[in-house]
Amino acid sequence: QAGSSLAQLAGLSHAGTRAMRYVVSFAAERDPAQRALRLLTQAPGVRFKVDVDPAWSDRDLRDLERLDCVEILDWKGRGSPRLLSAARQVFPQVLFEDPPAAISGPVSWDQSLRTGDDVARACARGEAINVKAPRMGGVLAALGALEHARTSGVVAYVGGMFEVGPGRLQARCLAALPA
Repeated sequence: QAGSSLAQLAGLSHAGTRAMRYVVSFAAERDPAQRALRLLTQAPGVRFKVDVDPAWSDRDLRDLERLDCVEILDWKGRGSPRLLSAARQVFPQVLFEDPPAAISGPVSWDQSLRTGDDVARACARGEAINVKAPRMGGVLAALGALEHARTSGVVAYVGGMFEVGPGRLQARCLAALPA
């Protein structure tokens, strides 16, 4: 193993060929723009994955959009058709993770991805995936999902499942392997 990287040992010969981005995730808040603004003050230029609050108004969406900092809106399968439609108009290029209904525009899946077959179906539809090693069955299964997404040409990202401290570092390391 001397002189080999973890990526090479995992069989990922293409590792290190693509840039990796890190986004900050935060839970649903009544005023998401205020939360994002506070975080942007601390770290200018940071990008976000924001959990959607089904109680948001059109104004909440517009205020958040004005900050131009959202990569992903995580619906967690909830929200009204009206809010979903309004959000798609305000955020046409943002990934909508686990939307409550079928929509046009960029979509990503998280909660429904448990097996390689789930990943293959999402990739075949050209949809992005949020890979979580614990949900997928471990690190090797997660790496397989990331590789499938890469060869399919779809967006893939690694998320955490309540990790703090070492768990977040492990998720970032996993995300960096196929990058």
